[in-house]
Amino acid sequence: MIWPHPEHVDRVGVKSNLIASLDEIAREVTFTPRPVTKVIKRPCPIPTDTVLKRTHSDTGKHVVLPNTIGRTWDKLQDGPRGSIWLSQTYIPTLPQLGEFRVMLVNGEPLYTIFTVMLKSDCGAAVPVDRFLALSEIRCSQPLSGF
Repeated sequence: MIWPHPEHVDRVGVKSNLIASLDEIAREVTFTPRPVTKVIKRPCPIPTDTVLKRTHSDTGKHVVLPNTIGRTWDKLQDGPRGSIWLSQTYIPTLPQLGEFRVMLVNGEPLYTIFTVMLKSDCGAAVPVDRFLALSEIRCSQPLSGF
């Protein structure tokens, strides 16, 4: 027996169902905009102002920010069978503010990870065990401790 089951890993790796679900939640529940995500394929041009993400990736290892080296088809790593590259609207505050990723099981949050880009252009993931109230957040102060 292998866990997780290879079919589950493949289903999660595709990401199209996740993107569709997040788009629906943003549209129907939170009424907030979402980054536009498009599939890109060889030999089509690679957009220069978007984030590139590969499906079937492990915790953001295949994410290429705009204006970085490696934004050519020869440099982008091929993944396992069925993996594709996605081009997504770049959110300029992402490198400075980071992002929260929440793992849900049956609709219940299991854990939350905060990811922020380091000065070395690689990501650092930090488990989250408490949240600040909105009144405590000061977006104008830089993040520290990374």
